[in-house]
Amino acid sequence: MEWEERKLKILTVTSNALSGATGIGSTFKNFFEGLEGVSVASVYTGYGVPEEGFPQASFRITEKSLIKNRIRRSVPSGERVFAASSEALSASERKGFDAARKVRLQVLLSARELIWKVGKPVSPELKEFVSEFDPDVIFAQINDT
Repeated sequence: MEWEERKLKILTVTSNALSGATGIGSTFKNFFEGLEGVSVASVYTGYGVPEEGFPQASFRITEKSLIKNRIRRSVPSGERVFAASSEALSASERKGFDAARKVRLQVLLSARELIWKVGKPVSPELKEFVSEFDPDVIFAQINDT
């Protein structure tokens, strides 16, 4: 019996974009990139942007987009991200997030947790993204950040 050649579709779920700029991004890129017969898409919750060409498709959900969606329902809580045309955080926004990350005050961690609880991260846009990619495997990074 001959096996039909088919690409294995892997959806990664991470806190950072898959790029060489982050530890998990670099690890996943080294692990998955170049595997024959594998297509990788990514859903992530950070503010970075993926590198050109890997993963093949990306979807980003951030605290900022969740807040905007709660204020104005017409604003999606996530977006498809394309490496060449996407914006990361501005310098002042990045400075604020870096300072908050270093301090790790309980009130900031609680505020972040509240944003994710009252926000609507599972949006029609996310469902469409996942449905279009139609993954065979979901590979999730789980940590406390």
